[in-house]
Amino acid sequence: MKPFYLDGRRVETKTSEPVHNPWSGEKLAEVCMGSAEDVERAVASAHAAFQKTRKIPAFERAETLRTICDLLAKRRQEFVDVIVAEAGKPVTFAEAEVDRARMTFQFAAAQVLADQDRGINMEASKPGAGHFGLVRRFPIGVILGITPFNFPLNLVAHKVAPCLATGNTMVLKPSPRTPLSALLLAEVLNEAGVPGGQGNVVPFDHSLVAGLLSDARLKMLSFTGSAEVGWQLKSLAGKMKVALELGGKDRKSTR
Repeated sequence: MKPFYLDGRRVETKTSEPVHNPWSGEKLAEVCMGSAEDVERAVASAHAAFQKTRKIPAFERAETLRTICDLLAKRRQEFVDVIVAEAGKPVTFAEAEVDRARMTFQFAAAQVLADQDRGINMEASKPGAGHFGLVRRFPIGVILGITPFNFPLNLVAHKVAPCLATGNTMVLKPSPRTPLSALLLAEVLNEAGVPGGQGNVVPFDHSLVAGLLSDARLKMLSFTGSAEVGWQLKSLAGKMKVALELGGKDRKSTR
């Protein structure tokens, strides 16, 4: 049984789903599935952790992201093997995905230090004469991340790296077809010293997502997947901030 990660700890459950190699049909693992109670615990831990993560200084966030880069490099072959097995990708494609995921965390670390407060010239109008404006960025809280099967590591990194860079927290729902890469990344996050509750990786049933979108503790949805599902989730998200990456080369969205 492959456990998931909740509040910085491995969690095993009685309910599980198999993961198969898409080419051979070989069963790779039984992955623990989170119940409604587990998902509630994940949201609660992320909400509580935000009180700490929002105060982490920029240099510490950058150091953590660089440590994740180093660990991805150290465990590169392990990630390659997992991607090949669960996604059925050629080795060269899997290697490129791991390297791209490392770059994602590198870019996030650089952006942490570059994204400082900036001033605004207020003297473009007469009332602004002698005044000075300052723009500051603040983390928003708990983010729900939902990722697809086609890039099981890199698209997870696209959610996790910005979250860590900005001091937010996350409940990540990986694709049930390819959850092993995300769970391995969660292991790396723990090893890198990411605070418990900041990066929860929990596979759970799609039916639980709608309830989360009405939870006031969640401040943003970041979804990558089909246009049909993405627009449906957006319609349920209310006042929540929403970031959608929809469709692919084989389809077009008209919205």
